[in-house]
Amino acid sequence: MSYHFTNAEYQQFLVWFYEEAAHGAHWFDWIDPKTETSKEARLSNGSIQAQAINARLSDWLVSFTLEVYL
Repeated sequence: MSYHFTNAEYQQFLVWFYEEAAHGAHWFDWIDPKTETSKEARLSNGSIQAQAINARLSDWLVSFTLEVYL
């Protein structure tokens, strides 16, 4: 999946990813956008791909694989 972040949101995401999510290893509550229900999830393989959307680095597209516990 991919998320569009402002630079400030991306910086907050990185802090969460490295410190709270332990590089994606920890499970967290995630709201499924299709069902609008809370599910347990984690970032598969602890890998994210981030790409700046513009030259000012004010917007980012962050992609990763989400593992969801049904």
